[in-house]
Amino acid sequence: MSSEEDSKMLKKLIGEEKTIFEAGIKIEYLYIRADVLEPKEDSWNLYEIKASNKVSYKEKPEYYNDLAFQKFVCVKYGLKINRCFIIHLNGEYVKYGEIKPEELVVKKDATEEVNLIVDIEENIKKYLEVIKSNKEPEVEKSKNCTDRYNKYDCPMKEKCWNDLPEHNVFETTPNTAWELFELGITEIQDIPSDFKLTYAKDRVIIKTHKEKNIHISEENIKHFMSSLNYPLYYLDFETIDPAVPIFDRSRPYQKIPFQYSIHIQYEEGSTTHFEFLNDDNA
Repeated sequence: MSSEEDSKMLKKLIGEEKTIFEAGIKIEYLYIRADVLEPKEDSWNLYEIKASNKVSYKEKPEYYNDLAFQKFVCVKYGLKINRCFIIHLNGEYVKYGEIKPEELVVKKDATEEVNLIVDIEENIKKYLEVIKSNKEPEVEKSKNCTDRYNKYDCPMKEKCWNDLPEHNVFETTPNTAWELFELGITEIQDIPSDFKLTYAKDRVIIKTHKEKNIHISEENIKHFMSSLNYPLYYLDFETIDPAVPIFDRSRPYQKIPFQYSIHIQYEEGSTTHFEFLNDDNA
């Protein structure tokens, strides 16, 4: 279906005030696909559907920015948006028998948070300037390059950070690394000897780099070995964590083991091996 045909279909459905799934809206240089547009008297409710069970603004600010952008485009297109919602998985849902969709998902009203985001138009202008420019934007390295909740790095991080020396301060713990970086120190060798270090791990990292030695803590190794009691168990296992539970008494994203391998070592040196692989839904 062409964009022109898509637009005609959308206008037809809007005129008929029907619930629209995956509504594609394009106006000027902006384009969105709204998960759900639900008619509500003289306005529309806007829905974003997420597979996550964590949707607070602190945990997932990108969800609200996404909805705010969608609302901006909808309004620019001529639609009046009543409320904004996020439909997400209920992390407390426990499966017993057949899945109950009305209990598996939760509808969160995100209208208040979305309405507090007022920089959409300003950001659009900035993004368009970048898109139209033939020059790479100058972006400073910052904590924003890494999502501190989900550990999703910016896809351009490797390119933007490739000017750092081979052994740089980001090999230390995050708090130490950023403190050093903000002081203009990037090379581990350049860290002053009187720089206050909070973590013992950092002291080891910096010392071994500067002395170009391998760090071996015989004392800690001996302490660990002396704490072992036979028989010793070497366990490896694998899990699945489906969004929609497939086993009774399980929840969304619950880690469920389906395979394990275990070696048992006895003091005289002999070993025993056990293994299990689930091959059904029991």
